[in-house]
Amino acid sequence: MRVWWLPAAASLSRKFSLSKLNGLPEPASGQALIYYRIMAKLEVTLVRSTATRPYFHRKIVAALGFHRLHETRVLPDNAATRGMIAKIPHMLEWKEVKEGASR
Repeated sequence: MRVWWLPAAASLSRKFSLSKLNGLPEPASGQALIYYRIMAKLEVTLVRSTATRPYFHRKIVAALGFHRLHETRVLPDNAATRGMIAKIPHMLEWKEVKEGASR
């Protein structure tokens, strides 16, 4: 595999592996190279009741893991979570938090 920032000879050489250049651990023999990504988190709070709301709103609130009002959950920042929040933004408050941050 040729990478634009490595010369042609280096891309074929074993001593210039991509994992070493990216600061990742070298995989054991026979294992696939896994790229690590630091994921952000979302701190989501339920601020409006599910009473008198449509059935699918209540299902989304349950899928996010809420049980009562003003409960706060720390959820992964991914497309699925963002999509659920986008369906019921009038019932939630959210903010992004750092990975290592504590409440």
